[in-house]
Amino acid sequence: MNNIGVRDGKAVTDVDVVVIGAGQAGLSSAYHLRRAGLEPGRDFVVLDNSPHPGARGSSGGPP
Repeated sequence: MNNIGVRDGKAVTDVDVVVIGAGQAGLSSAYHLRRAGLEPGRDFVVLDNSPHPGARGSSGGPP
């Protein structure tokens, strides 16, 4: 099985939900998943290419 992410230095290989992108929509999705009782890293992960969540919103848009 391939790793789909890393949490606390451990590979995450099996989750119910994978959110692609940590922009406004991805972070909102993660927020609502958490409010619904899902545990990050156990039930869902958020994957993004940027080193910081929501980076496009803080940078003013695409480069």
